Amino acid sequence: MTRSAALSPGAHDFAACWSAVDPPPRQPTAPPLRREEHVPMTATKSTAIGVPGYSQTYPREAASSGKARRLTSTALRTWNVAPLTDDAELVTAELVNNAVQHGTGHSLRVSIKRISASRVRIAVTDRSLRLPAIRHPDVEDVAGRGLLLVVALSARWGTDIRGWGKVVWAELSLTEVAL
Repeated sequence: MTRSAALSPGAHDFAACWSAVDPPPRQPTAPPLRREEHVPMTATKSTAIGVPGYSQTYPREAASSGKARRLTSTALRTWNVAPLTDDAELVTAELVNNAVQHGTGHSLRVSIKRISASRVRIAVTDRSLRLPAIRHPDVEDVAGRGLLLVVALSARWGTDIRGWGKVVWAELSLTEVAL
């Protein structure tokens, strides 16, 4: 009895097929990256409404602020809106730091979208329903100025509540930056 005769009707013996032809050639692979070499996504993707954007999920920890700033910088350089970089990195850091300090859950999501030729939106998503609040710290206080910086550097900012958490966003505009 041959091997294929033992198979049920309609079944295929793929192993036997491969023995009749050469196996597919192996593709060379690059060595795996060490953990510290992994970088955030660097290719622009289009969202459903055609707006180019970058997004990345990070652990809800302080080290994520630097990674998110680099993601923002990459997006702005790609879109040729580099004059926004310094302000956008600072806004990103403040929004991420707020999510780390006041958010809940294990992760947060940072997204940067180019909503027009001269305007970008930076958004940080976390699982907390607690709304951000602008504080007015005393001169001696060392914390509490993050949202004041976001207000000062952005054309607009706000919070979108979701059933599972919130999205805090800020929009920066080239027209509002001295070129």
